[in-house]
Amino acid sequence: MPFNPGKDRNRFAALNRVMDSAWFGSDVSSRAQPPDVLNGEFLTAVNAAGTGTVNMIGVDSSDRIVFPSGGPVGLQVVSLAAAQLFAMNGAPVALLPAPGAGKALFVRGLVFEMLAGSVAFTGGGAVSFVYHGGAVSVVTGTILAAVVTAVPGTTFTQLGDVSAANGITIPANTGVDITNATAAFAAGNGTAKVHLAYSIISA
Repeated sequence: MPFNPGKDRNRFAALNRVMDSAWFGSDVSSRAQPPDVLNGEFLTAVNAAGTGTVNMIGVDSSDRIVFPSGGPVGLQVVSLAAAQLFAMNGAPVALLPAPGAGKALFVRGLVFEMLAGSVAFTGGGAVSFVYHGGAVSVVTGTILAAVVTAVPGTTFTQLGDVSAANGITIPANTGVDITNATAAFAAGNGTAKVHLAYSIISA
């Protein structure tokens, strides 16, 4: 390929054009090239096959991490104010929205982070994580009320994915909630965070 003064400002640029031609089969130096990093996204696989296609991950409109179909686990962190901890006995708080028609949420595990305030919570009952509108648990176990009513400080409690002997039936297109159905918390001024690891399963 000859040196082109209009495109090549030095011999290194000319060499790059020759290498591009040898590698890709045509001169690609004038083509628009995608950026290495897009807003909120990054590459998960190199284009080893030279097909022009790469896998990407990014965030959706709810700021959830989104992976390519069949990809790894997504992560979501939901902050809970004291008022939400009070109210979730009668009104479960949404943690993950419904994933859409023909899809289901598989929660692989979570960590409940309790940030106790200067005033301890009172009352309450075991905190559970269920599919919206029902009582099907998304993880094995519950958070003891004593974790929420603890003295000031921060604690982290881990719960794993469901390990029932015969498994569970995951409802399609259904979100995930946090609740404590037995009794409401009162009085406290602490907050909490729920760190969820999950996958969206689709047909």
